[in-house]
Amino acid sequence: MYLPPFRGVSEHLAHLNRPLVAGTMRPRCRHSPDPAHVAITPATPSASDPDWFPAYTVGPATMAMRDLPAPAQSLQGKWRNILKKAEKNNLDIRHQRCSPIALRELLAHDAQQQKVRAYRALPAAFTHEWQRLAPDDLRLFTAHEAGHILAQALFLRHGNTATYHIAHISERGRATSAARLLLWRSFQDFTAEGLARIDLGRIDPENAPGLARFKMGTGAKACTTGPTVLAL
Repeated sequence: MYLPPFRGVSEHLAHLNRPLVAGTMRPRCRHSPDPAHVAITPATPSASDPDWFPAYTVGPATMAMRDLPAPAQSLQGKWRNILKKAEKNNLDIRHQRCSPIALRELLAHDAQQQKVRAYRALPAAFTHEWQRLAPDDLRLFTAHEAGHILAQALFLRHGNTATYHIAHISERGRATSAARLLLWRSFQDFTAEGLARIDLGRIDPENAPGLARFKMGTGAKACTTGPTVLAL
């Protein structure tokens, strides 16, 4: 996955006087003139290579990847049946470029959600920087009912892919299966925009089986990545 450069990272590492590289590939940054690039590679750098400075390494992960288009018959039966029932609730589903105000509110929900569920995600600064660099590629899907927000899902659009980034849902949203409606709308809209796939993010059937079933129910494929290193 390509990551746009952060202001803080670039400034902090300016003394290196060379671009940040991943392997032998220097990724292009079409959104910023900043010469310091941040990238991720599945290859592990050699400790003897003077051009490498491994900064952060994570282990293998399994991701749910949904190819587009996504016809209804490609959804798993139970997922499709719940979706059909949810459509009868006549929720107002909207897709728009995420505004700065909407992003601040969504990130506040996400921060609270992380505390309650005891998990960690990418820092809010990452998403704010994405908005600064590529505001058109930060897409927000929202489910409304009688003027109230029931659920939201934020996607990062990059190349021919959209990544499912942040989401939150209310109790009423769960009761109306609003999350399914948001994903289904994203499949349709991103297909119309010419995208080839949606990255639904990491799945962990052992520790989060419900979320894994929800993502895989869309007809996604489980793709296991190798060890990943952030190299400077």
